[in-house]
Amino acid sequence: MVGSVKTWSMNRSHLEAGAIAVLRSPDYLEVCTIECLDPNGSWVVQGETFSGPMLPDMTLCKLIVIDNDRQYYLKFNQWKKSIKAGEVDSDKEVTFEVVPAKFVDGHYMNTCSLCYSSFMGHKRQPVCKTCCDANVHAKITIGKKEIKPATKPKRPRMFKPEIVKQLLIKAYHMGIEGKTAKQFYTWLNNIF
Repeated sequence: MVGSVKTWSMNRSHLEAGAIAVLRSPDYLEVCTIECLDPNGSWVVQGETFSGPMLPDMTLCKLIVIDNDRQYYLKFNQWKKSIKAGEVDSDKEVTFEVVPAKFVDGHYMNTCSLCYSSFMGHKRQPVCKTCCDANVHAKITIGKKEIKPATKPKRPRMFKPEIVKQLLIKAYHMGIEGKTAKQFYTWLNNIF
């Protein structure tokens, strides 16, 4: 699928401290963490380049991918890459695939945190299968083919095992005969 990455403004009444969002202003477009409310009622955010209370021209957003009439939330781990590539609120088209939330089967009775229905799943599965299929995210696929790392060539053997065995036997016999180290090194240098 082909679409474009846009910002979607978050409702100020649904914001919480500790949430992660995209800080958008004429000067900034970066991922930040919402820290707290200051006494004036402005949110205090912490980002890589901006830190402090939000100014009046700043908004907190999430990134979405729009494809014709449908929109999908962009996977969180691709926010920074998309911002760095300049794909946000631009005319660049991105290819993406729709990925449902992961559901892990199991034998535990759970309650869905979104629709409050009961379901069987893994003991740490918070969302039912229906909600996992309904809550899909867009994952940008890279157009370039991934290059496999070149396999390191094996080093060629220098000697056959039979030759090494004969050399070791000869060195052993020289040691038994009482040859000196100087005589051994002279013999070894002559062999090689």
